[in-house]
Formats: sequence, C-alpha cells, structure tokens
Amino acid sequence: MAAVASDTSVYLPPSLRRFHPVRVPRWEWNEHLALAYDLVEALRPRLLVGLGMHWGASYYACCQAVLENDLDTLCYAISRWKEPRGSFGGNDLHDNFVAHGRDRYNSFAYVLRWGPARGLQHFSPATVDFIHLGEYFEGEAASSNVATLIGKWLDKLRPGGVFMVHDIGQPGSESHDLWGQLAEEHETFVMPGEPAAGVLRKTGGDIGDDSPLLRMLFGGNPDEQKTMQALYRHASGYLELEYLVGEEEFGRMRQDREESEG
Repeated sequence: MAAVASDTSVYLPPSLRRFHPVRVPRWEWNEHLALAYDLVEALRPRLLVGLGMHWGASYYACCQAVLENDLDTLCYAISRWKEPRGSFGGNDLHDNFVAHGRDRYNSFAYVLRWGPARGLQHFSPATVDFIHLGEYFEGEAASSNVATLIGKWLDKLRPGGVFMVHDIGQPGSESHDLWGQLAEEHETFVMPGEPAAGVLRKTGGDIGDDSPLLRMLFGGNPDEQKTMQALYRHASGYLELEYLVGEEEFGRMRQDREESEG
C-alpha cells in the first residue's frame, strides 16, 4: 500500500520497506512504531529527546531509524523509571533499557534518569528537532503542572520541529483537552488507535519541508491525512503479524507469496 503525494509521486514509507523492530513491544504502543520510525527518517533531526520512558520500544524505534538511515543525530532518553510495569520494577526497567541502548546505540544515544523538569535544564531553547513523549508526565499531580511542562518543552523545540505524543487521551480527558489547545497553535496530525497518537509540528520553521511524509501529514489536505492513517494502520498490522509469527517464518510466507504471484 502506498500513499500518493500532491505532486502525484508515489511515497512508500521506509518502515514498510525495511523496518523490523529490534526492541520488541511489551505495551500497547506498538501501533505507532512505524510512524515514529518514518518521522525520524523524514525530519533527519540533529537532536532528539524521548520523555517518559518505560520499556522503550517507541524511543528505540527512533534510535533504530537514526542508525539504519545513517543520520547524524544525538538522542537522549529522560525518565524517572519509578513505576513498575508487569513483572519489571522501576530499577529493572531502567537497567534493561540502558543495556539495550549500550549494546546497539552507544555512539549517539544517552540515558538521563531525571524528571521532566530537571531535563529542561539540559537543553537550550529552540535546539531540539524531535521530541517524543511516551506518555504525559507521571508524578505531576496537577494538570496545570503538565500543561506548563509541555509548554516549556515546546520552547526547547526548534521552529518546524516535531513533537510526538503516543497517547493524547480519550475525548473529555484532561490530556485530550490539552492536545486540543496545542492544535489551535500548531499543525497537527492524529493517528487513531488504542491509544491514539498525536504529532505536532511547531510553527515558524522549514525543517523537513522537502519530505513527502511531512507534507502529507501537515499539508492541510484531509484526504491525504486519511490516506496516511490507513497506511499506518496497515503498517501496524504488518508489524504485529511479523511479531506474532516470528520474523523468520514471516519472511518465508512473504517469499512464498511473491513467488506464487510471479
């Protein structure tokens, strides 16, 4: 399945051609790994920040995009790792997360076991090209604290940079209302799912303007946005099937189908 850009050229996302997640998803965010991978390839960021990590499948999909597309990008993961998930405690998750990055992305990926407020001190205004928020900040009790922190992190984002949130909440929730407020000031794209992901492009810059993906996500054409939503639903199902049956077996299935069609 391919998406057609406004200039009638055919766009086939890199994730459909070569992306096989190394960090196998353990939580529900596997739906949006392909989109995160392609956004990094399209934006070609110099500085990428991941906030609110747990298992880290989505953040490491971004790192995988940096490695496989030979990008000159520095990546930082910032999280407290306080909450246990499944059979993993907070320290177990942190140690496993660090070990994975050290084994594969040691030359450009760094881990800071900090809260979001402290992380702000590490970056200058308008220097970050891509911010990936795994979830709205845990431990920030008041919604006003979250809104303030989001605003401060957007100040760190370069004009034209991208801010991706893996869960914008259900309609009526505080996080969904916050996303609606952000959408009034910036170009946005929503990828439906459980949870729904949001992608925001900060106004005022031209980073990635030559990318067909970014043009279709933020070009203001509802039909193209629907096409992209359908494409990434397909990509999500493709990756889920590959994970369930195993990459090796899935490769044999794909080869058998290609031979039968040939």
